[in-house]
Amino acid sequence: MDNKCCTIFIILMAFFFTGFCTDTTTAPKPFTFEILTIDSGVLKNSPKVMLKNGQQKRIKHKPFRLDIGYGETNCFLFEVPSFKKDSVFLNIKSLVVKNKVYYPIFFTLNKDFQVIRMEKNAIEFEGSLLFGLYIRDHILVDKNTKYLLMVSDSSMISKNVDHQFDAQNSKAIYTGNSVIFTPGNPGRSVKMTISDLPKVILEVPYFRRKKPFTREHGVYFGFGVCFGGEKVASNPDGDDYRVGGGAVFQLGYAQSLFSSPLVYRIGTGIRYQGSKNGVGRNLACPSEFVITYQTRYLNFGFGGQLETNNSTRDFNGKIFQFKPALGPKFLIEGKDRGVVNLSIEYILTNFKTTNNVLYSGNRIGFAFKFFFGR
Repeated sequence: MDNKCCTIFIILMAFFFTGFCTDTTTAPKPFTFEILTIDSGVLKNSPKVMLKNGQQKRIKHKPFRLDIGYGETNCFLFEVPSFKKDSVFLNIKSLVVKNKVYYPIFFTLNKDFQVIRMEKNAIEFEGSLLFGLYIRDHILVDKNTKYLLMVSDSSMISKNVDHQFDAQNSKAIYTGNSVIFTPGNPGRSVKMTISDLPKVILEVPYFRRKKPFTREHGVYFGFGVCFGGEKVASNPDGDDYRVGGGAVFQLGYAQSLFSSPLVYRIGTGIRYQGSKNGVGRNLACPSEFVITYQTRYLNFGFGGQLETNNSTRDFNGKIFQFKPALGPKFLIEGKDRGVVNLSIEYILTNFKTTNNVLYSGNRIGFAFKFFFGR
């Protein structure tokens, strides 16, 4: 890959580490109230949402109306599965959708619908405008907990809440010899309204874990570089043209399998390496199918990568056209909240030209992947 592509990749990495930080602003904490006695007969006949070990999904069930003494609001009653641990945490994300958010209050209940504990927290937003804002609650449930009731406070409906993003970000600028950092755009304030309609993602730990972790989901975008592979042609302006080399841009989709730590990805994109002068370049369309085993901070993956429309053109315009090629792909990733991953990949592929000349394309790749699912 030529020096220009390396420079662009360095700048993008620097921008990533300096420009995506946000600050969480806490809204004034709502007034507190004592734990209330809730009519168990009403809850016994209310619709219930069955939770599963390891699940991570948006709740699409229809809420029901309930008045616990502070006005009637939309509610969810979750039935908690059994765990090996004496106590575990559930993650509940109340999503900001069209600048509206549901403010949750939680009651843990035993099998007879009697209140064990109430949790009512201050409003603290997490996330970003790019990947979405939400209120996250970590709810402790023990072996006596059979149900989790999520209600709201009707006195807060339609009230406004402001969230201020961090103004101390910076931009990376390439000067020709080095990368310098300058102050970026000032922070901005986002105004949201408390809604009565819950938009909730609920994360449940696996059977033997105490805390859940977020697995990647939905559409993802990736960019990175590939190094290695056998030399095909010289490049007087920079790195030589090697089979399988160049900058890679991908678009794909990720989905967890059966509430397990396994997540599959399928995506396609373009691989390109240009030239400052002349007409030399590398060009291909790589497509991947990968299964990853996910932990809280690391992912381990295995799958395959297909390269089509693969060709190399040297400085003088001679074209080396390659047949479609499929090879295994291994990866390890560092992850951040199921939103951004830094991936190290190893791909094994033998490339053959249309004239049956064989090139070894074993190579290493580095990539960032951004996941936009909620």
